[in-house]
Amino acid sequence: MNTNLTLKITLTILVLLSLTLGMISLLNYFKFDTTLADIVRSRSEVTSLDLKNTIENSLKAGWSLASNGNLAQLINRTKQQNEQILKIEIFDQNGTILFSTDLDRVDQMVGREWLNCPAKDEKSYKETQQKNSESFDICENLQNSFDKYVGGILLQSSKVYHRSKVDAMFFSLGSNLILVLICSSVLTTILVFIVFKNTSNSFKKMNQSLLPLLKQTEPMPVLQNPSNDLEQKCQHFQQQAHQAFEMLEQAQHTVVATQKTDSQE
Repeated sequence: MNTNLTLKITLTILVLLSLTLGMISLLNYFKFDTTLADIVRSRSEVTSLDLKNTIENSLKAGWSLASNGNLAQLINRTKQQNEQILKIEIFDQNGTILFSTDLDRVDQMVGREWLNCPAKDEKSYKETQQKNSESFDICENLQNSFDKYVGGILLQSSKVYHRSKVDAMFFSLGSNLILVLICSSVLTTILVFIVFKNTSNSFKKMNQSLLPLLKQTEPMPVLQNPSNDLEQKCQHFQQQAHQAFEMLEQAQHTVVATQKTDSQE
C-alpha cells in the first residue's frame, strides 16, 4: 500500500508537470515562429519601401520607368546587400517585367495577383502570402508625380533562414523539456517519499486494522500507540466500529434465538 500510494502520487504530479511544461514549450515555439516571421517580413518591407521611394523620386524627376537604366544596378546592389533576398522585379502597369535580378525573367509577365498590389491588411494579400511556402513576397505599387499607377516592385525573400531558426528552436525546446522532465522526475520522487512518508505509513496501518473488520473473517487487530492525529482518529473509529459490529452480532443472535423459540411453540 505504501509503495502504491507513493507511486500514484508521483505519477500524478509528473503527468501534470509534463502537460504544463509541454503547453508552455508549444506556446513559446509558436510565439518564436510568429515573431521571427514578422521580423524577416518587416526587413523585406523596409527594403521594398526604400526601393519604392528611390524609384518614385526618379519618376518625379522626369525619368520613365522603362528608360531608367540605373534601376538594374539598384536592384542588383540591394540583393547583394541582403543574402536573404531571392529576387527583385520591377514591372510596368501591364505586368511586363522591365528589370529583374533574374535576367531570364525580363520581358515576361508578373503574376496577375501582383498587378495593382492590394493593401497589406487586405484578405487577398494575406491569402497570396500564405500560398507561397518558399518565400516572403512583398509588393509595392509605383506612382508617378500625378499619382498615377505606372507599375510595381516585387521582392521575394527566402524562408530558409526563418525555417532553420525555427527548427533549431524546436530541437532546443525539445531537448530542454526532456532534461527538465528527467530532473523533475527524480526530485518529485524524492520529495514525495519524504513529504508523504508518514501519511503513507498511516494509511497502511489503517488499512491493516480495518481490512479484517470489513471482511469479518479475522480477529481485528488493535491499533497501538497512534503517532499522529490521523491514526488517533482511526483508532477512535476502529473502536466505534468494533462496538457497532458487537451490537449487530448480539442483535443477530437475539433474532435467531427468537425464531427458534417461535418454531418450537
